[in-house]
Amino acid sequence: MTPRKRINEQRKRLLGRERATILEMKNQYGKAWVTIKAELDALGVQIKAAKAAGEDVNSTWLLKQRRLESIERTTRAEITIFTQAAQGIISEAQMQALFAGQQDAASLVIDSLGLNASGVAFTPVVPPLAIQDVVGRSQTGRFLGDILATLPGQAAQEVKTGLLRGVMLGRNPRVIAREIRAGLAGNQARALTIARTEMLGAYREAALESYRANSDVVSGWEWDAEPDACDICQEKDGEVAATEDDFETHPNCRCSPVPVTVSWDEILGG
Repeated sequence: MTPRKRINEQRKRLLGRERATILEMKNQYGKAWVTIKAELDALGVQIKAAKAAGEDVNSTWLLKQRRLESIERTTRAEITIFTQAAQGIISEAQMQALFAGQQDAASLVIDSLGLNASGVAFTPVVPPLAIQDVVGRSQTGRFLGDILATLPGQAAQEVKTGLLRGVMLGRNPRVIAREIRAGLAGNQARALTIARTEMLGAYREAALESYRANSDVVSGWEWDAEPDACDICQEKDGEVAATEDDFETHPNCRCSPVPVTVSWDEILGG
């Protein structure tokens, strides 16, 4: 198989795994929202009843009814459950990405070299995977649990702010719920960014380690930008780096390092 065809097939499989991971994350977040919305709906009924009775529904009313405190508590608890599930989902995705990155890198080295004069393919060295250094950690070395732990507090604050703002402006409870859900979308987006970045980062790290383990035939790696890459990554497309260089990029990046190999003549001393 040609290296280009191999790269396209590998990217297709990788993006398929990424989509599956993101879908699982979204489903988990959706479960949290169902419970949070139930609290908001109950509050909406209470607000309508209070207004019908001639009560002034404002921030003081919310505090007096202790509904704000209840919704904050529910939001924090539900998003905490989500982050715990997310940590497991991301760690599993990292594990799968490590093995896939190692296998894909080996296939690319074989395809790039082709067969020697005797019709024999090169057999790459398979380095041990540093699973303990990658799974459960971010690309910066921080534990995923520590990064995700900030999400419940942020979500609770978003709900509190949205609820107070909506009540002060006299919004319909259904409108308030929609605005709060839109506000929480940023919280969900951050979690999905973490998932994508750590999964794809693990894949690239495994590939680079494989290239370094075969530095006798891999002279470097080339930046291969995915079709929808940002302008910065598109500019880097085709750039060649030394084997020992890291793949420094941005969150959500789907670009890949592909091996630059020497020829069989060089390997055999021709």
